[in-house]
Amino acid sequence: MDQKFDKLDAKIDAGFERQDARLASAVEKLDARFEKLDARFEKLDARIDRVDAKFESKLEALSTRRFTVWVTLISSAATIAAAVLAIILGGPHGH
Repeated sequence: MDQKFDKLDAKIDAGFERQDARLASAVEKLDARFEKLDARFEKLDARIDRVDAKFESKLEALSTRRFTVWVTLISSAATIAAAVLAIILGGPHGH
């Protein structure tokens, strides 16, 4: 009876060893795939950072241009308003 149990125990152990080997192999393959994916994500992250920096630079330039346009428009409107007031208040009929 002991011999039968020993054989059964050895058979079960061998099965576990095969299962462990398959599992270890699968985990190694998954690790390699995750490392490749991680490298790809790092490259993608670097690209996104470069695009983001370009976008911020262009947005800042656009914001500066927009501010310049508004200042120019307000200054022009103030100049026109001053000229109109000078005509109205400085003419012979406006005392």
